[in-house]
Amino acid sequence: RNRDSNSLLGTLTAFACVFCPMLIALLTVVSFAQANPDAAHVGFGSDCDDDLDVFWVNPQGEEVAVTKVPPQGQSWIGSYLNHKFVYRVNGKNVGETTVTSKSQFSAAQCGHPCHEHYGEESCLERLDGRIRRAQLQPIWDSQNEDRRQVNRIQPQHLKNFTELGFEKRKIPADVWEVLKSYYENNKDSIVLEKWPSTNPYINHWDSVPFMIWLPELHTGDQTKRKIFDGLKPHLEEWAGTELEHTDMYGMRVYKNNTYLENHVDRVATHVISAIMHIADKQEIPWPLNIYDHNGKEHNVTISPGEMVLYESATCAHGRPSLFQGGYIYDSTHIFFSAQELLIVLYRI
Repeated sequence: RNRDSNSLLGTLTAFACVFCPMLIALLTVVSFAQANPDAAHVGFGSDCDDDLDVFWVNPQGEEVAVTKVPPQGQSWIGSYLNHKFVYRVNGKNVGETTVTSKSQFSAAQCGHPCHEHYGEESCLERLDGRIRRAQLQPIWDSQNEDRRQVNRIQPQHLKNFTELGFEKRKIPADVWEVLKSYYENNKDSIVLEKWPSTNPYINHWDSVPFMIWLPELHTGDQTKRKIFDGLKPHLEEWAGTELEHTDMYGMRVYKNNTYLENHVDRVATHVISAIMHIADKQEIPWPLNIYDHNGKEHNVTISPGEMVLYESATCAHGRPSLFQGGYIYDSTHIFFSAQELLIVLYRI
């Protein structure tokens, strides 16, 4: 028995040691947020083609390296209000920021040509590693044919949770306050959203989409948690089933001459979803095009403060018409899985 107890103790000790760094990091984040009223979470994004080095400027004016952001990537750290950071690429200063809100995203922009020159060869080269549009066209044609087939076939094999498949509503007041606050604090910090060159769902070769990223849950920031928890009961009531949150995008910024092909989403993670509209500047309304469970087409226009709940794995949706306007912030795309649907799929 002593031998068994020692063996069990050794196993538990080894298990604890494996997860020790993770536990320490989690406790550090929790204590950081509780013990410091000026604590903040800061994200750094980059449009640069090389690694972005981020330095904290300490009270003595010295630069202390805190994180490295990969090209067109992002990184989040814990910080404090009024802390100052500078950005360097290959030693060259490319910007700076001061923490002014408790949940802040800051972007370093290195003059990427796709900010202003949509569709030009230099833009495509930078994004696609010198792959020419003519080389990609056959791949896009094949991907689009696959997309159209999935749009037809997938909904036939899945359960419908609602009669129509979508519904427009007001964003719940508590969630809207979180989204508005984050948008106002970070609306000028947009970075390129890099799409795979072989993905033709959005015409990124003509009009590059941008993103204001939201802080990830593992950082300890509560922005996403408040949105998830605030929306979940509304989506469960609408769908009539228990849900588990799986994903949430940041605030996507569509610009002039953009379109998004109709598609259905991934079954495992994108079953019940919501699109929440934050802000826009548009000359002509750019509706969400969606097909209901009976195959009828709808064009749904939403304004800031409104959202569309939809069964994204069974209702083909997109914005296939060309966007004409300055910009549109279409946040936040939030997704839930449904255990009930997964059981049905498993039985099939």
